[in-house]
Amino acid sequence: PPTGSNPLWASTGYSSSPPYTTWVWDTPVRITGETVIELSVYTRSSSSSITTPSGGSYNFISKTFTTLPTSSGVTWSDNVPVGTDPVWESRAVITDINTAPTWSTPVRISMSARALDISGIASIKYDNSSATKFNPSSLSLSAVISNLIGTVSYSWLISPNTGITVSGNTTSNATFTFSNSANKDTKTITLQATDSIGTLSKSLTIPIIENAENTVDISYSNDSHGVSIGSSGAIWTGSGGIIEVFEGQIKLTLNTTSYTASYPSANGRYNLSITKISGDTLTLGNISGSTTVTLSQWSGTITQPTVYRISAYVLTSGGTQVVVSTDATLTPAKDGVSYSLITNSSAISRDLNTGIYTPSTLTTTLYRRVGDSGPQLYPGRFIINLNNSGSALYTSSVDESSVSIPLVTGNNITSVRFRAYLAGGTSTLIDEETINVVNSGLNGAPGAPAKGIDINATVT
Repeated sequence: PPTGSNPLWASTGYSSSPPYTTWVWDTPVRITGETVIELSVYTRSSSSSITTPSGGSYNFISKTFTTLPTSSGVTWSDNVPVGTDPVWESRAVITDINTAPTWSTPVRISMSARALDISGIASIKYDNSSATKFNPSSLSLSAVISNLIGTVSYSWLISPNTGITVSGNTTSNATFTFSNSANKDTKTITLQATDSIGTLSKSLTIPIIENAENTVDISYSNDSHGVSIGSSGAIWTGSGGIIEVFEGQIKLTLNTTSYTASYPSANGRYNLSITKISGDTLTLGNISGSTTVTLSQWSGTITQPTVYRISAYVLTSGGTQVVVSTDATLTPAKDGVSYSLITNSSAISRDLNTGIYTPSTLTTTLYRRVGDSGPQLYPGRFIINLNNSGSALYTSSVDESSVSIPLVTGNNITSVRFRAYLAGGTSTLIDEETINVVNSGLNGAPGAPAKGIDINATVT
């Protein structure tokens, strides 16, 4: 037989009479095996669906595409292309006999974690003797989104809503204005953001603090957290976070390391309860510590945005029972990339007698995780704002993985917001954290303990 790499064919012939110069040949048959290969092509697109590719050809000798398939609106590649949009894959099985591939319907195989948060959180004081009973009389809140796909629509709601008007309730920024006829019940604000993939939801509980100086407050360092998972869906081992509960500037003490939805018997202490609101059922981490409480990693399989509510059942130093809560949202980033800001404190305390802030300096560090891997320092860009102002206190001029801000005594600081962006500029937001200030009471007779809930640190 001849040499070469192409399939080998044979034909049998015969001649029936001398001088045997006339031969009759059978139809050629292939005598070497058929070569079969499964091919995959990839593209990136923010669309909710894309057209099935067609065409293309493959060279079995060089083991490369001669031409790639095509479809409307996207470009296909034999490798995953660089970019930030979700990755789509289509497959075909071909042989060296039948070389016209029939491609499968494209499926989305990877996308970055989608996250939703709210910026501009505040508590409200109520004074029945004042001409304007609610202070401040309006709240301006903004949606903070990461990796949502396509056009995003918004919906804001507040409950109970008696005496409250809402402007911008279908935009990314909403203002809630309180009239004197509004009641003093704790308010729940809910934001929904819908993109081409689906709907994300974020809820806040806003305290109405009546004639009180000291507030009761809870913070959780990962209240909105993109969790990297592998192909099995297992949660990355770095999930979890730090829980702290404050009365004024004093951190209260955890009463027991067992979860319980009941009040402690000793003043200045609290119990923790964690309940699922929506999404996958996970196994809770253990809790340990006293005033700075560590919630160890969550475990289980996560396939969708999952919300758990962390509630502290507090018996204040004055003996008042108060429940404060914050929601922890875990959003999967399957075989994708997620980013996390880690700050040296989840809250800032200010002594109203001296104006001194503790800590005196805030430092935040940006980390990046890919798939199942652990976190690595990531040099990106930062913007720092004070008091939820639209005017930046600091903007990175170069890529950096960590930034710090001094808290100057005497300045009227109510919050510090860190925003992190992809390297090279400030156009693509990848994470945000807001650290709120918790005030201590002035010297003198103590006010009545707060009856409300506030939300502190935000990590997306």
